[in-house]
Amino acid sequence: MPLPLFCVELKNISMKVKSNVEILEAAALIVDNVQNDPELQKKLAAFGFPPKHIQEGIALRQHALMMQETKDSHYNEKWAISRQINHDVESVIGAFKNHVKLARIGYWNEPVYLHGLKIKRFAKGNWPLIRQAQHFYTQLLLNPVPMEALGIVLPVLEQAQAGVDALLETKRKRTRKKGVAQDSTREKQKAFQELKAWVVECHKAIRFAFRDKPQLLESFGIPVSSVK
Repeated sequence: MPLPLFCVELKNISMKVKSNVEILEAAALIVDNVQNDPELQKKLAAFGFPPKHIQEGIALRQHALMMQETKDSHYNEKWAISRQINHDVESVIGAFKNHVKLARIGYWNEPVYLHGLKIKRFAKGNWPLIRQAQHFYTQLLLNPVPMEALGIVLPVLEQAQAGVDALLETKRKRTRKKGVAQDSTREKQKAFQELKAWVVECHKAIRFAFRDKPQLLESFGIPVSSVK
């Protein structure tokens, strides 16, 4: 059984208004045409779309824009954190490997202590290396004298340990920011779904209210080829 004309038209609207940009543009066209035109508002009200619905659409569009900006802001912050992490990882691992080479020399006659540093071999992967470095500096600071004899004084070791701790905290910060960003993505998607539903319902009323005025329909961004 063929669908009624309005159902076919509504389906076409849903298909054409796909992207978030298209949803925003469609909503803007509706608002620009209707909000300051009492006659259009009156006509739409007769087809079940009263002026208060236009105000609802304005609010939905503003909310969608705000959610999009919020989402973009969170992901930009996450990107900045990741960029900082990439820089810091390289610096921390470089210092750690250099200190390990010296520690193997400085503690060669303290095999038990050297074994406790857990530096027989380097861990594989950046974050296992960072965890290895965290243990290394924690233990090394309990007996830093041999390192000082090699020119690595206590403040240098303390700074290296602080760098490792800061890097791990930044990693945790990125994880938290990732969760916030994902939540903001879901909120943005919800906002655009609500705005799209409003656009579709408004287009439905517009098609019926102005089905005999193709130029007006085009001003709303509605194709007239399917209008009988």
